[in-house]
Amino acid sequence: MTTIEIPTPSADLLQQVENIRLETAQTETAAIAAIREKFGPYAKHNGFIRTARYYRGDSNYTDERDAYYRQEDGKRLRGLLAYDNFTQVNSDQNTGRNEGFRLYLTADVRWLKVERVGHWTQWQGSPSYWYAGESAAAEINILDDEAEELPSGGNIEWMSDADVVQLCNFAELLKELGKTMESMRQKLPERYARLKERAELAQRTLNALQ
Repeated sequence: MTTIEIPTPSADLLQQVENIRLETAQTETAAIAAIREKFGPYAKHNGFIRTARYYRGDSNYTDERDAYYRQEDGKRLRGLLAYDNFTQVNSDQNTGRNEGFRLYLTADVRWLKVERVGHWTQWQGSPSYWYAGESAAAEINILDDEAEELPSGGNIEWMSDADVVQLCNFAELLKELGKTMESMRQKLPERYARLKERAELAQRTLNALQ
């Protein structure tokens, strides 16, 4: 009678793998917390966190709308894009679904996950859109005349440091956050110039009225 031997890893190796898994999770969680504390304050100098986007246009007109995350006082919240997992799935050659999520490091030094649903198309005059939850869709009155109803889903969720470790590839997070910080660094001089111009205009006006 022929027997089949199935190779199995040793108990010692299995224990080593489990130990390094736990150690990696703990170390990455501590690193994520340090990143949040270190770079969170920079977020107040970056852009607002988008929660919905609608586009429809052809050669004669364009309709573009955006919604942004709002705090309890109604003010929009700024953030640094730390992880970009927005994806597009094809239904056919020219249409498909908008899916995936983005992770932001916010100006109040927290992690915010924006998970989207939506539709994209390459046909002129047809709408492309995405949104993170029904309230975001309602804010900019997203309508799709070619669909019986908008897809359900999408969500906005606060994440802990441990949640981020489970959600994201650590190396990819570092890469995306680095790109965001570099883009912000390049834009800051232009923003400073605009603010300086506004301040000088206000001061000249004030001096003229005194």
